[in-house]
Amino acid sequence: MTAKKKKNSEMGETPRSLFELRNLEYIHLDSNNLSGSVVLDEFSKLEKLKGLSLSFKKLSVDFKTGFTAPELKELGLGSCNLTDFPEFLKYSSGLWQLDLSNNNLQDQIPKWLWNSTSETLLNLNLSHNCLTGFEGNPVILPWARLITLELNSNMLRGSLPVPASTLHIYSVSSNEYAGEIPATFYNTVNLTILDLSNNNLNGIIPQCFENFGVLQLLKLWNNSFHGDIPRMGSNTCSWLEGIDLSYNQLQRKLPRSIAHCPDLMFLNVGNNQISDTFPAWLGVLQQ
Repeated sequence: MTAKKKKNSEMGETPRSLFELRNLEYIHLDSNNLSGSVVLDEFSKLEKLKGLSLSFKKLSVDFKTGFTAPELKELGLGSCNLTDFPEFLKYSSGLWQLDLSNNNLQDQIPKWLWNSTSETLLNLNLSHNCLTGFEGNPVILPWARLITLELNSNMLRGSLPVPASTLHIYSVSSNEYAGEIPATFYNTVNLTILDLSNNNLNGIIPQCFENFGVLQLLKLWNNSFHGDIPRMGSNTCSWLEGIDLSYNQLQRKLPRSIAHCPDLMFLNVGNNQISDTFPAWLGVLQQ
């Protein structure tokens, strides 16, 4: 019998003895009940530190002026009551993973953030903040190797930034993005999750979705897309598990090519203007 993995539930304040372990490279204290305040500068004593994650809901992280971490590869400060981007990230040129989600970050994503991480960052999570856009309004996302981008639940405005060809997860739901999906967007053929839901996007859903060969989840609900639902090409259907196109202005009929998606488990096209007969042909899908 396989044992269940238990959630860690350490309580109290961060132990002071932690800063005496000078050879520590990675510190992961996520999902605990640790409370109080941590002054991040104290971690500067750990000169070999490469990974630091303090993401939990009861901890506040404070900064002074002395924290530097030039070798830092991973940083997780989700739910740490941050109101500003940590400026020491200007000098963290080797960062792979950054999580600043569930804070109170305001205004724009600063240009210095991507100047320092443009060639190294793989995973970025800035979801659930109060961000309004990117400083300088770049048309193309400025991270050349980015795999995961999570910007959902902010106040981001303007046109959708075009992802790099390396991106696998593009999640910008619950923002204020407007306009059409840029044509150059569809050069990103490695997407597995595309979530543009709950924005102010409009226009038609381009047919080139059928070229997304590894797409697993497509969520475009609660926008103002109109026209036909694009057909699903044989490449797209291979992995697709979920489609949510509800609360748009889509018309005409369901494309019969949906029946060729063997792993499809979820389909929602409610609250559109579709005129069709009941899709009994979907009964061939076993999932």
